[in-house]
Amino acid sequence: MAETEETFSDVVQFGSSQLDAAARSHVLQWKTFGAGERSVPFLEEAVWSTQVAHVSPFMARWVWKYRKNSLPANDKAITAVDRNTRVRRKRVLVLGDGPLGDRIVAALQGHPSYELVGHLHKQCVAETPDVIDDANHAAESLARLEHIAVRDGVHRIVVTMTERRGLPMNQLLACRFHGMVVEDAVEFYERLNHKIALEGLSPSYFVFHGGFRWPSRSMKRGVDVLLALLALLVTIPLFILLPILVKLSSRGPVFYRQERVGWQGRRFTILKFRSMQMDAEEPGRAIWAEEHDPRVTAIGRFMRRYRIDELPQLMNVLRGDMSMVGPRPERPEFIGRLSRDVPYYAYRLAVKPGITGWAQVKFRYGATVQDAAEKLQYDLYYIKHMSVRLDGLIALKTIRTVLSRSGSR
Repeated sequence: MAETEETFSDVVQFGSSQLDAAARSHVLQWKTFGAGERSVPFLEEAVWSTQVAHVSPFMARWVWKYRKNSLPANDKAITAVDRNTRVRRKRVLVLGDGPLGDRIVAALQGHPSYELVGHLHKQCVAETPDVIDDANHAAESLARLEHIAVRDGVHRIVVTMTERRGLPMNQLLACRFHGMVVEDAVEFYERLNHKIALEGLSPSYFVFHGGFRWPSRSMKRGVDVLLALLALLVTIPLFILLPILVKLSSRGPVFYRQERVGWQGRRFTILKFRSMQMDAEEPGRAIWAEEHDPRVTAIGRFMRRYRIDELPQLMNVLRGDMSMVGPRPERPEFIGRLSRDVPYYAYRLAVKPGITGWAQVKFRYGATVQDAAEKLQYDLYYIKHMSVRLDGLIALKTIRTVLSRSGSR
């Protein structure tokens, strides 16, 4: 009996030490997306061992004997997890040049889950073998790619070359048989930054890659209606107070109506609490709102800060014009221009626009074509991965964004 009690105590201490170690290394931080997956089994072992010990002291004896030989315990566990960032970071070699390659190299600097070990590209190779690249490694011939990757302990090779005919296929094949992952740059960038890069993007990426396993439209519609009704119920006091404040702040109507483009290019009238002065735009001349826009009224500035000027859009959701979560609905005047200047922009109309969305919580309010292109990368990511789970994450991030008052204009 004493041995069982001692074993029970050991397992509890073993599991607790792993949980403590995990907390020290930030393993307990929940991440819906991204890498760092190798930390999960270690955390699962900690939770599992502790739970078993609490449920059955008799099972604890077997658990302890089995686990203590296969996993680090006590101070060893803490030491192992404290070294987690250094030991478990995937070593990445970037192959190729161009803007996307440079963006990936920059994103890998100091990344918690990946370590950049080299950047090989044609420009370096064409000059001299003594050229030092971005990762402070000597640029060497692509013909020695296998040697370089094995020598530097590479786990993953990210290919950014847009012209695939120049790829060292035999060397890449040899690396695959060394157990390395060879990955397309667009796919790697998507997982790294949770957005889809427009550089190097081709229609085949959407055609042949995964994603687009959307929830049924009826289910998403049902969730939208339920959430919109609940939100209207909770915000009834605001619907009583804000119209009074809007009328007192400036002349004009309480609600602002504007034409927007929705699902499959269908036009609809969006509703907002009016936050600008009357005649803020010249007839027929659409302009983006700016940060510290002088056209915004005093109460309008407050409403925009907390985004409560968009509460009437709940009526758009109930009417079926919008969803609770989706790309931001844009004006027809901007849609035409952006569809010409930004590739794949029209595909954001494949789903209903939303009151909030992945782009809204990940990027500031935009007022340029460049900002629209950046936000499109997040919109395409959302459309590809649209799910109830992602919608829930966006809702939580929206609450945090509103409370922190970021992204308003």
